Amino acid sequence: MHQKKLKGERVGNIPFGYRLGDDMKHVSIEPKEQRIISAAVRLQKQGYSLRSIASNLNVRGYKTRSGAAWHHVYVSGILKSASARSRIAA
Repeated sequence: MHQKKLKGERVGNIPFGYRLGDDMKHVSIEPKEQRIISAAVRLQKQGYSLRSIASNLNVRGYKTRSGAAWHHVYVSGILKSASARSRIAA
């Protein structure tokens, strides 16, 4: 599994902000979802609560991958994932 991950191949679920590539092995960036993550991160840095961020995303018309409205729990998940990925990249 570690070797697959090092090669950029999918291991497990595809994280929000990414999609499965045409080769069905590698993941690539999903621009629309990345914009949602960026918006959530900006709002968090401005001091908004998770519930306020979810409300803001809903007002903007953003939907979760499944097409549902945003809830604070979903926002928490994408912010934790984004934070973990930024620490790995640094």
